[in-house]
Amino acid sequence: MAAKKPKRKLPCLKYFICFLLVLLVIGLIIGTAILVVYFRFSPKGPVFSISSLIVKQQKGSPPTYDVKLKIKNPNEKMGITYASEEDDLKLTYWRKTLGWGEFPRLGQKKGNSNEVNIKVNGVKDKPLPQNVKKSMSGKRPISLEMNVETPLVFNVWILKMWRRTMEVKCKFRVSSMGEGTKIVSQVCNTKLA
Repeated sequence: MAAKKPKRKLPCLKYFICFLLVLLVIGLIIGTAILVVYFRFSPKGPVFSISSLIVKQQKGSPPTYDVKLKIKNPNEKMGITYASEEDDLKLTYWRKTLGWGEFPRLGQKKGNSNEVNIKVNGVKDKPLPQNVKKSMSGKRPISLEMNVETPLVFNVWILKMWRRTMEVKCKFRVSSMGEGTKIVSQVCNTKLA
């Protein structure tokens, strides 16, 4: 009668399976926590409106445009940090660029509103469209567009949770681009990418 071979036990395999199970459980806990945080703190884009536009002209150089923006953070539980880049604001008239400006670096607490002033420098070596010239010299209404594209970071307490690129498009109409300019109407949309 042949002797039975003793079964070889593989203790390493047991430990390896236990290790994988522990990793799986930890992964599930972290994944669930991230989903809960995301849905509890679901980020909303800031709300923009244009408060004023002032055109300044100097002989021999392109005009500059002082734009005052009101920005509201609609998030009740998250702050926003705007990480500006150079020339991230563009002012246009019928697809013709009137000027470029730099959106300021700004930290905004949850639910806060801020006003920012942005200087938009006119484009050199390009003539202004005739309708823009007429609006600057008289009381002629004109429709313009402002585009902002800048990165932002959503913060929860001291944690930087999400980094997104914000695209804002404001279509607005002013009473004229001369003295006493008033914003007649505007529609601003914010998109997060």
